[in-house]
Amino acid sequence: TTERIRVEVSRQTRPWKWLAIGAVVLAAVAGGLVAWQSFQVRQELEQERIVLLARVDALLSRLDRSQAPIAGLKTALSNARHGVDSLKNLITAHSVSAARLDTLATTLIAETDRHEALLNAAALDPVAAARASSRAVAVIVAEFGNGRVASGTGFAVRRQGDTVWVVTARHLVRDSLGTPAVRLAVIFNGSGQAFRARTQRVHDSADVALITVWIRGGAPVVAGLSDSVKIGDPVAITGFPFGLDSLGDWRTNGTAATSATGTVTELRPDLLGVDGYGTHGSSGSPIFAKNGAVVGLVSGGGRAATQRLVAVPARQIRAILGTRHSGLGTRR
Repeated sequence: TTERIRVEVSRQTRPWKWLAIGAVVLAAVAGGLVAWQSFQVRQELEQERIVLLARVDALLSRLDRSQAPIAGLKTALSNARHGVDSLKNLITAHSVSAARLDTLATTLIAETDRHEALLNAAALDPVAAARASSRAVAVIVAEFGNGRVASGTGFAVRRQGDTVWVVTARHLVRDSLGTPAVRLAVIFNGSGQAFRARTQRVHDSADVALITVWIRGGAPVVAGLSDSVKIGDPVAITGFPFGLDSLGDWRTNGTAATSATGTVTELRPDLLGVDGYGTHGSSGSPIFAKNGAVVGLVSGGGRAATQRLVAVPARQIRAILGTRHSGLGTRR
């Protein structure tokens, strides 16, 4: 009887045993698939991390190779390196998820685009960009009726015989009430001689003025004016950032303009925005493109940041000259 019961129980439970075995096998297979998929995800995540780190290292290498003799640009490069290093630390974190890596990849794209303009500015030699026109840059000195003296920068744009036309910032030759300076003087770069000048005209709305000076034999003028500039382009700013205040004994030693680097950050018909990397007090200075053409005239500092410069674009300089073309007349 016992044997018959055992046989009957075995017969009735046999299907369940096979079901249990099947369930165990399926569970093992499913577990294996899950483990394989998890392994694949980890592999893909690690591969994505490796690609991102390679891009970060390439950007860091470019930043490390960039040389910046200008203090403001050097600081900007240092800050950029610090930011990219921080991003690299986030990418290498062990707990980073796929979603987090995607966010970091987007951040890296934005950082690369932002630093591309900085790297282009670091690669530009501002002295070389302005070399053909550096002798056309001048110190502008204005004396007003109340005894106040203002000084800044201007640059010669046209010469006819002994008469030279110089453009500068309107606020250097007019005070806040619109009162003109009673006396104007122009001292060209490399010179120790001041020439008396007079205001020819001022722009109705833009911060630009045209003055004339008589010099026997004339003076050099800039290579030309150009509208061929776009956001992100590197530019050179050449002038006398602090006017006469930083020139010392200029009558004996002559004047010496300084050059800085910037990046175009805003472009409108009536405004040219430039990140000057710490350039201050450059009113009236010409802004040179890489090819040496003048693309703007510095008006002052912007509202958003102390290193942002606001400039008058070349088209408004041409307007006050009464010409539509980049050619500016006789050069020497």
